[in-house]
Amino acid sequence: MTEVTLDPIYTDADYIVTTEAVEVALPPAAALVEVGVDIPGPKGDQGIQGQDGGAYASANYRLASQTVVPPSSGQIRINVGATELYVHEQDYDGFDRTFGITQIAANDTLSLRFANGQTAIVRATGVAVDNGTYWTVPITTVTGAPEANRNQMTLVTLTIPGTPGPQGPPGADSTVPGPQGEQGEQGDPGPQGPGPTNDVVILTQAAYDALTPKVATTLYVIVG
Repeated sequence: MTEVTLDPIYTDADYIVTTEAVEVALPPAAALVEVGVDIPGPKGDQGIQGQDGGAYASANYRLASQTVVPPSSGQIRINVGATELYVHEQDYDGFDRTFGITQIAANDTLSLRFANGQTAIVRATGVAVDNGTYWTVPITTVTGAPEANRNQMTLVTLTIPGTPGPQGPPGADSTVPGPQGEQGEQGDPGPQGPGPTNDVVILTQAAYDALTPKVATTLYVIVG
């Protein structure tokens, strides 16, 4: 118990103040909780671009310093020029990665995250070729410098692009007529058509009377 001497007497609904010495029961030290005020810090920088969507698988390997085959267990190797990636069927942790490697196809991406914090992304230009205990993957570098990070522990992540969905059905025809187009230019004059035919026929009166039908555009000249 601790004695606390308070200021002159004052009382209201919330406080009782007295000049008498009172005993105050304090909680154990372990029960005391420091109360702080959370003040938001400044907004952080935007994160890096995420990986493409689709199925993916990750495995730990060591990118060896050697540039020729075959890679040892737990190793990947990259040739000079970074056009081929050699992947052992067993990763650094001793897991068989044959199934995942066989899924590699052209245009799949492989993210290589090195222990020194660097990242490189390569794209497969063809399928993985089986060489017994390791596979050869033809690649091209998209970003980063995989050749500059040899002899590093490497997290290899395979990203397989998702399959595009089917094309949707065509939309309904519009019920709103479109705006009327502008009047076109006047066309060239057409060729002149044939004029009326004025034939002249000379015949007797009897022949004229017997003629059926008589053509309106023909001039009949009666003689005799």
